[in-house]
Amino acid sequence: MEIIRKISNAAHTAGAIIVGLMFISITVQVFGRAALGMSFTWVEELSGYGAIWATFLGIGYVLRQGRHVRVDLFTRMMSPRTQAIMAVIGDIACVIFSIIVFWKGCSLVSVSYMIQRNTPLLEMPVYLLQIILPVGISIFGLESMCHAVKTWKGITLTRGL
Repeated sequence: MEIIRKISNAAHTAGAIIVGLMFISITVQVFGRAALGMSFTWVEELSGYGAIWATFLGIGYVLRQGRHVRVDLFTRMMSPRTQAIMAVIGDIACVIFSIIVFWKGCSLVSVSYMIQRNTPLLEMPVYLLQIILPVGISIFGLESMCHAVKTWKGITLTRGL
């Protein structure tokens, strides 16, 4: 589980760097338009792709930190043991979802590679942008699996939960 944590931390750091680069490029774009009367056409497209990459690079880390949005209206009324069991069920659902998205994401990347599809403005190969889908969802699935195992161990070790 330590290797998964390190991979997730590295992905999170890469996502943070991407967000920082997006901030800098958008700031330069705003300054260029306002002060110099010039615009960089690549900023909008690159920022959109950067937002997608940062999101997928960060979802596993956010899960491990317990920062994902959740609706706990019903689970708050349950016993701690039942809450933990529901958390494991939710984690298993996330793992299954991750497997499906990974599979479909690989298919999407493969098709984009085969047809040599490029972005409209930057003429970048689309598969290089789409590769983050299977990569990011893999990290998310692994983090979900780790969380399920950790929670399950807590249930079995403390029967009184």
